[in-house]
Amino acid sequence: MIAIIGAGVSGLSCAWWLQRQGVAVRVFEAAERVGGKVSTLAADALCEQGPNMLLLDEELQQWLAELGLSPLWPEQGSGLRHVLRSGRYRPLPAGPWQLLAGSFLSWPAKWALLRGLLRPGSPKEAEASLAEFCRRRFGQEVLDISNT
Repeated sequence: MIAIIGAGVSGLSCAWWLQRQGVAVRVFEAAERVGGKVSTLAADALCEQGPNMLLLDEELQQWLAELGLSPLWPEQGSGLRHVLRSGRYRPLPAGPWQLLAGSFLSWPAKWALLRGLLRPGSPKEAEASLAEFCRRRFGQEVLDISNT
């Protein structure tokens, strides 16, 4: 038997694949529910949380079909996207210039982002986690955007 730690998308995918190969598996999850970061919040409106993008190749498309799932494509022409950040919906910048010129980030965070992009890397940064790297190089506010 193989133990899989974590019942997020990766853990559940691994368990599904191993079971299809005839391997006995047991999935362990510390949280009260499975799915990891993927969830649906129901309040005034439905809010889907989790990954919003997949690189859809033929193998992934076949796997989704086996699971009885199909990709949901965004409406054409609806280029403006919003994210819930600090309790309100904010337009998501469509590019770097809108990010720097708009109000999505504070001025100190914009400055930290620019400074971090221009600063040369160091071997010490290669040992850091992605969160540590982003926090050190760009600041907490920029890191927090990835969790909204």
